[in-house]
Amino acid sequence: APEKLNNPWGVYVNANQAVYVVDRNNHRVQLWANGVTSGITVAGTTGISGPWSYQLNSPTS
Repeated sequence: APEKLNNPWGVYVNANQAVYVVDRNNHRVQLWANGVTSGITVAGTTGISGPWSYQLNSPTS
């Protein structure tokens, strides 16, 4: 589920108050827009690591 994180590693908040979280063990980056209660995946594939350009392998920042 997009709102469940597995070893969140890095957090960034932009000027629009959107929150980006590096979700290390889910191999993805999640975005929560300001005022939204559910995140969306903006990079990587949930639970799948790999070498392809659309995949991440335990991202840290």
